[in-house]
Amino acid sequence: MSTATVSRVLNASADVSEALKVKVTQTMERMGYVRDGTARALATKRSFLLGIVLPRRMGGFTSSILTAFENASQARGFGTLIGRSSWTRADIQRSFRHLLGHGVEGVFTAGPLDGADIAALITGRDVALMALADGDPAGGNPAATLPLDTAPGALDLALSATARRLCATVTGMGHRRIAIVTQSHTEAPVCAGLARGIGQDIAARGLAAPVIIETESSVEAGAHAGAALMDRPEPPTAVFCSSEVLAMGMLFEARRRGLGVPEDISIAALTSPRTARAMAPALSGIELDPVQIGRLAAENLTARIEARPAARQLRLHATLALRDSLAPPKAADTPAP
Repeated sequence: MSTATVSRVLNASADVSEALKVKVTQTMERMGYVRDGTARALATKRSFLLGIVLPRRMGGFTSSILTAFENASQARGFGTLIGRSSWTRADIQRSFRHLLGHGVEGVFTAGPLDGADIAALITGRDVALMALADGDPAGGNPAATLPLDTAPGALDLALSATARRLCATVTGMGHRRIAIVTQSHTEAPVCAGLARGIGQDIAARGLAAPVIIETESSVEAGAHAGAALMDRPEPPTAVFCSSEVLAMGMLFEARRRGLGVPEDISIAALTSPRTARAMAPALSGIELDPVQIGRLAAENLTARIEARPAARQLRLHATLALRDSLAPPKAADTPAP
């Protein structure tokens, strides 16, 4: 076959049959052929690389986003470079410098971007950007300080409205002693912002401000936070956890103490994959699909890089899943109105 045909296969062209792709791929494997990325970049003046900025601590949810992002990028002929960030200004800039230094053509950040942090770095560069948004229209535009042609796109998870519905459901059941266990802003800014928003929403309902514990996202951290809450003179009757991992640790600690969920304490997750339904009891919370997040981010970036039609703003509708881990508090724990 012709050199042009092989080139189309290597560059993931859409006008190549699946059978031809398999034939070329198998031949390359048999010959031990490995593409020279440096030569390709010099010839095309392109890197065919996408960057993704992730938290320093990666749980199962973030790993699923990364895997879906890599798969969707590879399907369009792009490789993936990973940058880790603690979401401090200096760390975000450091991550961007690392990715831009390798000539990435687009960057997706699993957290909000402050335009002031990256404006100087991308000036004069043709780089497509996309950031995870917290879904709070009152939170301002993180790209407001960037020129329109370089402002990042947003993948809006629409979490805030769903979180308010979850909060209304829990308070409507009669819960008055509520706690929130979340990651810090430097680890997970979307989750931390969501937790603060729920705390403000609870206070606006005339209820006592919830106890908020910031910790890392792990089963052990969830158990330790649960122990601290359950040792209080008046322990909470309902706890919001920023992830299903923290909720799992909370559940384990409750069982260790002989407490029932939701009989003695209700637990819900603010950001949870669909696998939370497999927990016992099935975990209530805001359901998100990490695979969809990673896939849409990569597809949007590659479409913009290749000048194909692509929306700058995407919105995913988070789902409120009410399952077995939520119930009204015991009568003795419900203060008289």
